[in-house]
Amino acid sequence: MKRKKIALLLLVSLLSGLMITGCGKQEQSATGTQANNQDTPVILGHVGSVCEAPLFIAYEKGFFQEKGVNVELSRIPEGADKKEILATNKNNVTDGVLQTWLKALEQGVDMKFTGGTHTGCISMVALSTSNINSATDLKGKIIGVSGAIGGGTMNYAYRALIKAGLDPQKDVTWKAYPSAQLLTALQKGEIDAAANGDTMNFTWAKEGSVKIIASMATDPGTKEEICCLIAFNSGYIAQNPEKAKAVTEAINKATKWTKENPEEAVRIMLDKKYTLGTQELNTEIIKSYDFNPSTEAAKSALYTATKEFKEAGILGPDVDPDAFVQKYFVDIPGLED
Repeated sequence: MKRKKIALLLLVSLLSGLMITGCGKQEQSATGTQANNQDTPVILGHVGSVCEAPLFIAYEKGFFQEKGVNVELSRIPEGADKKEILATNKNNVTDGVLQTWLKALEQGVDMKFTGGTHTGCISMVALSTSNINSATDLKGKIIGVSGAIGGGTMNYAYRALIKAGLDPQKDVTWKAYPSAQLLTALQKGEIDAAANGDTMNFTWAKEGSVKIIASMATDPGTKEEICCLIAFNSGYIAQNPEKAKAVTEAINKATKWTKENPEEAVRIMLDKKYTLGTQELNTEIIKSYDFNPSTEAAKSALYTATKEFKEAGILGPDVDPDAFVQKYFVDIPGLED
């Protein structure tokens, strides 16, 4: 009987020791997980565009490190939806052309803006031999757009046509093509003009194939409008406000640096193979934009684009531009522009 009691006591003692040891390991593991969460990198998505220069410069020049934040660059695959990747928090932050985001926001995409980087990004072209010289010449014409019907390039073209006094729903016909196929469509006569990203349009214009007939970077109504805004997943910024502030400030610093050092910015992007193109062409594109990390300018762009999208019928009649800005733009306290 005594032997059974002793054995029972030894068993209880052993189990108690294991429980204590186990709890100790569990506590240590939890503490380690918390530390890892603090050090978990911010995933910054990009597509390898020249206009994303501030993202790459902030990374390569150590501006993120200066702000005490660990950032990991993540290349978004060609054809993937940047908005969906951000909304599902596969990327925590990215930058994006405002023309492509507004309809998605109205439809409930989960994201917030914290700043902006530069003007420009989208333009319209016609064949260099064409008698089309501006948006006012497009009545009765067929306009090709890169990507999809209702995408960012078409939204810009909509605004350009309205400013030119045309009705984008009645006065023109729209066709969608992959970006690289728009020049062929122009040459075959399938379309009369093309709305596309500046990299392709600048390349074709430099070759002498096309001429720029409208541009966000030079048009009176858009040349001062911030095109690309810094966008965070809503849940991420709510849970990580200090990281969001640090990332935004680092990108702001890189935006200023890019404006002051366009040739060097392009050299870094090409050397690191972030972008394609040539030193000459990419520098020309960078210099055509105003890199301006002003929070107020970014908010103003969001308001103006929302208002004009509503007037164009791209956004619904119930959209309130002021409320839209308040809902989707986060004013970060103490943010350094």
